[in-house]
Amino acid sequence: MAANPDLDRLQRRVMFAMDFRDPITRLPVTGDLKVAAEGLGAPVRAPSGLFVWFDLDPPAQRDVHVTAISPSGRFADYEEVIGAPAHVPDIPASSLLMPRTLRPTGLYEPPEGMTGVAGWLVEDEAMVPVAGAEVAIAFRHAGNQDFVSGYKAVTDAGGGFVAVANDLGDVRPDPAPPRSDSDILAWLVVTCSAPPSRFTGFLPLRSGRLTRIAAPLIWKDLQTMSPP
Repeated sequence: MAANPDLDRLQRRVMFAMDFRDPITRLPVTGDLKVAAEGLGAPVRAPSGLFVWFDLDPPAQRDVHVTAISPSGRFADYEEVIGAPAHVPDIPASSLLMPRTLRPTGLYEPPEGMTGVAGWLVEDEAMVPVAGAEVAIAFRHAGNQDFVSGYKAVTDAGGGFVAVANDLGDVRPDPAPPRSDSDILAWLVVTCSAPPSRFTGFLPLRSGRLTRIAAPLIWKDLQTMSPP
């Protein structure tokens, strides 16, 4: 990992720094995040978006309980005990940097221009939420080829998810039928704790926009094969 310039300037004073990332944009999450470390003061915000804590005397390896909470609920709460290394002369800046990826919830709003589907997953008609399932968007392209997005949303405690196709590249999804309010067709691939995956039918989407499904996805009613 390349040395971070913010830490290069501060590394003789830094205990550790957290780098929280959005898995969809891959950019630092700086706003809408309350970050704390038990027993330490508030972090210093570096220009790059890092959350930085300065070292204490005497230098020592420390286990620090770190939390990050999104007040809007767009990201799931983060909690971890971080092993901060003991300060030694010329310690590499990379040793002080703790990169972590946050988990979006069903309240996440993807950036404009990304194609996404928001919904919620339940077990059956009793509407018990299914948490921890993976949901990915799939498209048909070139007439008979299937593309499944590499990004897999994880359902939150209420079963909510926002699946986004952030890696289409040169893939051009096949168009929706004429006289449709949508311009492309997709389906969702849903995987719970044990395979195999299950699938929705075709969903009409607007490319570059987030589509919210009004009705819940019922796990037991999902298909065992992708759409024909």
